[in-house]
Amino acid sequence: LFSCFSRGEVFATASVSHIRAAGFWLVVSTLTAMVAKIGLYSTHGVKADVELDVQGLVFGIATFIAAHVMGEARRLADENASIL
Repeated sequence: LFSCFSRGEVFATASVSHIRAAGFWLVVSTLTAMVAKIGLYSTHGVKADVELDVQGLVFGIATFIAAHVMGEARRLADENASIL
């Protein structure tokens, strides 16, 4: 992603896909961590409070949405360039 930015490819397809993947994997890792904690606690018979990492989930969703907005901006820029 940073190599795309250093080349000036901010709204390029590659950078948008990198950002989208980062948001997706942040959401997946947050949910997977919660499920893993539940599994570990249940196998050892320990009763513990398992909390969802809301901050990680919110950042992941926001990153995914930002990538979607960047992709739409790229699509609109390409559409406008084709009209001219």
